[in-house]
Amino acid sequence: MKIDVSQTISILANVGVIAGILFLAVELQQNTASIEGSTYQAMSDIAVNQWQGVSQDTLLSVALSKTFQGLVQEDLSEEENSKLTFFYYGMIQRLQNTYDQYEAGLVDDRVFRSYGWNYTLFNTGHFRSYWFRFGSRTSTSNEFRQFFEEWFELERIDQSQ
Repeated sequence: MKIDVSQTISILANVGVIAGILFLAVELQQNTASIEGSTYQAMSDIAVNQWQGVSQDTLLSVALSKTFQGLVQEDLSEEENSKLTFFYYGMIQRLQNTYDQYEAGLVDDRVFRSYGWNYTLFNTGHFRSYWFRFGSRTSTSNEFRQFFEEWFELERIDQSQ
């Protein structure tokens, strides 16, 4: 069987197109991995900055320590409660953003086991009081509130605490 020049060129062109498509697929996969890595790094940096901020703010770090000891809103000073309210507010906004990125498919469920999803803090009486009195009703979506309450089993806890 004799193959002429035009058939050879056509075959080579088709192989070139397939190789180009494969190259683009590899590049797209690498770009996606790079963006995902950058997203996780940014989330990690924000969480680290938040906790470093706590370590540099004596009033806030003492107030958080008291919540971990089981103290509730009535046990803390007005200044401590105010500091914690703003701290919680900022943290919840960051977690809402994390949840939104998860819902958009930009990150996977690993984000819920890291990046500031602090199980110990969220299960303190002080935080639960904040969540049910103020935090869960401001600047968060209904979907995030439902997810957050289910994740930390907050719907089972007496809201009067």
